[in-house]
Amino acid sequence: MPKLTDFLPDPFGKDIYRLNAKKAREDAHLRRPHAARQAATHFIASVPFANRKCIAVYYPAGTELHTWPLVEELQTEGKTVCLPVVANTNKPLIFRAYTPEMPLEKGPYGIMAPAATAPVCHPDLLIVPLLAFRRDGGRLGMGGGYYDRTLQQLRRERNVLAVGYAYADQEMEKFPVDRHDQPLDWIVTEREAIKVR
Repeated sequence: MPKLTDFLPDPFGKDIYRLNAKKAREDAHLRRPHAARQAATHFIASVPFANRKCIAVYYPAGTELHTWPLVEELQTEGKTVCLPVVANTNKPLIFRAYTPEMPLEKGPYGIMAPAATAPVCHPDLLIVPLLAFRRDGGRLGMGGGYYDRTLQQLRRERNVLAVGYAYADQEMEKFPVDRHDQPLDWIVTEREAIKVR
């Protein structure tokens, strides 16, 4: 018979941090309607993307900081933009080219993604969603490990930049980071761009 504690977050793991981070993101989403445009401006002004050919963004779900203003800027700069696709659970993501006029379809977890007919891309810069970040490059994700597996694989193959994209209020002073967690190179918020490494 399950106990009540079986359904409570683990106070010694990442679950309690995720709950707090989700609340902070929800609050920021409601209070900062212009944050996506401001973050895009900080990205363009600060992150060294000029020599990057293919840039992966995420399709914003729920209260995640929207990436569409950034997509517009990147396409104006002539960059190929791609979106992640979950091909198999427990495997790295694949990326398919995206333009605003392309049809999208609902993928696993209800996240919109390009159709299987869209060309596969190999990004050299990833805009990474997150629940919380630390200034040392620590990233707290949703817990599926997709971006950690993906970054680990891509970093073995080539020089890839990982840019955390979030509301400033998603910053946390501390949360646990595991051995397999991939660090961020940059963090971009509506307030600033932070070079980590």
